[in-house]
Amino acid sequence: MTLFLDAVGTLFGLRESPGHLYSRVAKHHGIQVHPDDLAKHFGAIWKGAAPPDYGAAPDAAAREAIDQAWWRSIVHKTFRVSEASPLDTTFEACFDEIFGIYGTVAPWKVYPDTLEVLPRLREQGHRLVVLSNFDQRLETVMDALGLRHLVDQILYSSSLGACKPSPEAFSRALAKSGSTRETTLHIGDDLDTDGRGAAAAGLPFFHLRRPEIDLKDLESHLLQDAQK
Repeated sequence: MTLFLDAVGTLFGLRESPGHLYSRVAKHHGIQVHPDDLAKHFGAIWKGAAPPDYGAAPDAAAREAIDQAWWRSIVHKTFRVSEASPLDTTFEACFDEIFGIYGTVAPWKVYPDTLEVLPRLREQGHRLVVLSNFDQRLETVMDALGLRHLVDQILYSSSLGACKPSPEAFSRALAKSGSTRETTLHIGDDLDTDGRGAAAAGLPFFHLRRPEIDLKDLESHLLQDAQK
């Protein structure tokens, strides 16, 4: 079976809220803003944003630029509604630093069950494909976290030209991985992006709900299915 695995919230997560990291970086650039204000507003702004519109972007490089502009808009709005000051003069340098940091190992932590379960899933014959709404930085992050060698393929929205929950993202992931709907299970932590998207694409879905349900529970689920 092919397992489509979401990345953030499924294989690894944040060490701290974006608001607190944003606030520290902002201070380096002379921008004063309270981390709790940033943390309070970031989630709603990020969740409420329409996904990147790749439109007629001719290639992956153009889609990467669209992704970065999308993140710039989210971060700028978060700073603005959090009453960051001064904002206009040094925001670009501040954003560039923030964007770069999230492409490194620094903000991320690997869930212990990820390192334990992924090798066993491959030993059991499953093909592991990361399917994420991240961007090209995911390649570097997975390398730095020691996860890249544990999966067979890494796919993300800018490489696919579509974002979850769009069925097109799943269809293109199936084509790129050589998988079929009948032999693929999608795993993720977000009922909207992962669950609704998988359903719309005709894929079964396993919902991770950390800490109650993690990858060990997925492994048990797959073993039970195999014994039926």
